Amino acid sequence: MIRRLYLHIGPRKSGTTYLQHGLVASEASLKSAGLTYPLRDVTGHLGLNHEAALLDAASLQPGYRATALRSALDRAHTDVVLSGEAVAGLTPSAAKRLVAYLDVAEVHAVITARVISRVLPSTWQQSVRNGRVASFATFLEDVRRKDEERQAAPASWQEDPTQDFWRSHAIADLAERWLGYASRVSVVTVPAKTSAPNVLWRRFLGSLGVDLARHPDLDAGAPVPQHEGITASEALLLREVMQQLAQAGLDVEDRGRWARRLVSEVFQPRPVRGSRLTTPPDVWPIAQTWSQRDIVHLTALVAEGHVTLIGDIEDLHVDPSPPSVEPNKELAREIADLGGRCVAYLEAAR
Repeated sequence: MIRRLYLHIGPRKSGTTYLQHGLVASEASLKSAGLTYPLRDVTGHLGLNHEAALLDAASLQPGYRATALRSALDRAHTDVVLSGEAVAGLTPSAAKRLVAYLDVAEVHAVITARVISRVLPSTWQQSVRNGRVASFATFLEDVRRKDEERQAAPASWQEDPTQDFWRSHAIADLAERWLGYASRVSVVTVPAKTSAPNVLWRRFLGSLGVDLARHPDLDAGAPVPQHEGITASEALLLREVMQQLAQAGLDVEDRGRWARRLVSEVFQPRPVRGSRLTTPPDVWPIAQTWSQRDIVHLTALVAEGHVTLIGDIEDLHVDPSPPSVEPNKELAREIADLGGRCVAYLEAAR
């Protein structure tokens, strides 16, 4: 049985796909550092992470994916790294089942954390790309309401199935929760002020106990996959398309398939795609409140020696002023252009 399992539990929108690309590409180099990132039979359809298998192992009746994961752990002759961003959203009871099923002597939980003002638009955009139809304003209002509910029920909110967002993105609460299931909990912050992507890669390797001085082949940085995010105009237009498809009777899975086709075949080929979506100015003050609350709690956990912080706590700090918003006329022009492209694409694909 392996001695140590590094379990990267996400959450989503915290550089996880980038890190997973790096782990897959560095498989051989990681082995030389005494780490296995198992791929055969246990990663999902993209071959990047272990999310499906980990969720299966956390279920009340684990199935074949969980069995394959256990077999991969049994085959390993080194410490093992697993990554699945949805694990962050597990309820405490499900997290307990997961760790019990994996049955590893030592679990080190690794949490990657991004500032909440970046998480909010990224999470909504991903929901639209998955075929959801809620507006950004509706999504933000739901997040605010769920925060009020969890503040009103501090003893029970983490088992609430509707609290997936805050179970994942209240980073200090997430770290404190996993103290009950892991030998060690590390929080790795996503750099907020640098354009060098390998800073996050190096921090993440540090959470895995990798000494880059001894393993310089891992120090070059993870390969950066093609940017697959969408811009403000693309996100707003895509949501309108999803609404139209929903009214036409398509279910969420079919809508998600169309959304992915539009992103890859209509949006991404454009040479100039516009600015990214940001947290609106009217939501900025409450995002600052959420950020500060999390920082205070996480700082206390680190000071007490319960949690290891890798990076800078200021990476989680929401700036005092919101970013400038693209003028409505320019945004409307981009949406109109995209609308025409989408209609032409959908007509041609009928």
